[in-house]
Amino acid sequence: MIKRRFLEYEYFKNLLVKQNDGLTEEEAVKVLNEKDLIWGDLTFTFKQQGNGWRTDIYCNNSDTYITPRELNPVEEKWFLDQVTELSMQKYLALQTA
Repeated sequence: MIKRRFLEYEYFKNLLVKQNDGLTEEEAVKVLNEKDLIWGDLTFTFKQQGNGWRTDIYCNNSDTYITPRELNPVEEKWFLDQVTELSMQKYLALQTA
């Protein structure tokens, strides 16, 4: 079982700093704090199942489990990137076994 956490606020802070040359982390925090948003805070639990993964998605803001259909586009992209990364790791491990 593998657990990974997605913090939308941290994701956008890092993205702002990376994409805006010269923007400091403190400036990015200031920009994000001006937004009146509830940032996503999700915990993904990946369990190997056959050739793929079974995933539970827990919303830490609402203390409930959600489905992939309830993810916003940024959360969905992050989720798919994680599945791809884990699948590649699994594939490479099988190649060296």
